[in-house]
Amino acid sequence: MEFQSLPNFRAVVAGKLYRSSTVDNVTPDDVEKLSNLGIKTIVDLRSVEEFNESSAPRLMDNTFQVVRVEVQDRKPQPPELRFSVKETGSYQDKRHYIVSCYNRHFFTGVLQRKPWYLKIYIILTMILAWLVDTALRTKMKYLKKAIVPIVLSKDQGILQWYKDMVDFSTGSMFAALKILSDPQNQPALVSCKYGKDRTAIIAALVQGILGRKKADIIEDYHKSEVWLCGILLAVHWFLHGGFGRDEGKYAGITD
Repeated sequence: MEFQSLPNFRAVVAGKLYRSSTVDNVTPDDVEKLSNLGIKTIVDLRSVEEFNESSAPRLMDNTFQVVRVEVQDRKPQPPELRFSVKETGSYQDKRHYIVSCYNRHFFTGVLQRKPWYLKIYIILTMILAWLVDTALRTKMKYLKKAIVPIVLSKDQGILQWYKDMVDFSTGSMFAALKILSDPQNQPALVSCKYGKDRTAIIAALVQGILGRKKADIIEDYHKSEVWLCGILLAVHWFLHGGFGRDEGKYAGITD
């Protein structure tokens, strides 16, 4: 099944779990197609800020109740999940869960592995960027510019980014897998902004748990390159051209 307004859509486990980019821009025709698949649950790995700043029509909100998931770390015990419903109403038992991978635990963890002098520099840079955004009302434009060098390691690039998400967003990964593994929530759809990175990690974890071959998991990951040719150019601009970054500085981003 093809979707005109839902790039990077495909099955992870046929009939049970699908993956895609954000559903914010889904057209009425594609809403009907998703309904025909029986999708009952959306696990959205974007942050609450990403979700709120979207100006897209978000037609799915008409049938899916938006639920924010807050993860309370209780190591060594499993994380505690708290659900905050955006609004009440009749949604036919369909839920759109916001499970942020880029949360306080993630950025704190990434920051902790930096040398002390870089920590000071990064904190001051982020404060300055936040002040500029506040003064110019630029919706975190400059703060995002400041965050990119923190998230993407100079030497290991996107590979380190993925490792950091697994290491420091453990609670969010747990929450996403817990929701998706509940038979009452299936068929389900997992997504993020482009359906390429955060979504890929959850998809790979599910496929690994199910015993899929490593080669098959890698092949599925690379399918995003075909589905997202145009969007990947925008991502490249965002990481390099848009911020004046040198492509070689973030090794692995084009691998």
